Parts: sequence; C-alpha cells; structure tokens
Amino acid sequence: MNMYTFPLFLLLIVCALSLITSQQTYRVLFNQVQKERRVTEMLDSEYDKFQIELEQDIKSSRVERVASEKLGMRFPNPERIQPIPPPPALPIP
Repeated sequence: MNMYTFPLFLLLIVCALSLITSQQTYRVLFNQVQKERRVTEMLDSEYDKFQIELEQDIKSSRVERVASEKLGMRFPNPERIQPIPPPPALPIP
C-alpha cells in the first residue's frame, strides 16, 4: 500500500500545481482581454466623434466659412478667371 501512495501523492501535487497555474493564466489573460475591450470601446467612441466632425466639415458652408474667416480666402472675380484648355489627346498606337 505504501508503494502506491507516494506516486499517487506526487501525481496529486502535480495536478494541483497545474490547476493553479492554469487558473492564474486564465486570470491574466482575462484581465488583458478586459483592458483591450476598454481600449476598443474608447477607440470606437473616438471614431464616432471623428465621423461626426467629418460630416460637419464636409458641408460646403462650413468649409467656405472657415476658408474666408481663418485663411482669408475669397472667390475670384469672374473677369479674372482664365480657363485652361485640356491637353491634346495622345495618339493611340
């Protein structure tokens, strides 16, 4: 009986240690996943904010207002506009 007890005891210790190790690994990985989820949520909300800002910036009225106020740009006088003719078509070989 004593001959079988010691190997079984060692097997029990190895199993217990492997269980503890796997639980610790699970906890570490779970914490990493939670951190990544928080980062993903933060980036998603930031992306949504940028999309809203982009939609506002695309509106021509806002672009024109910013161009005139901040950059001092204005539309040219129609008499000063000179159209540029398109280049001649290239021959097809």
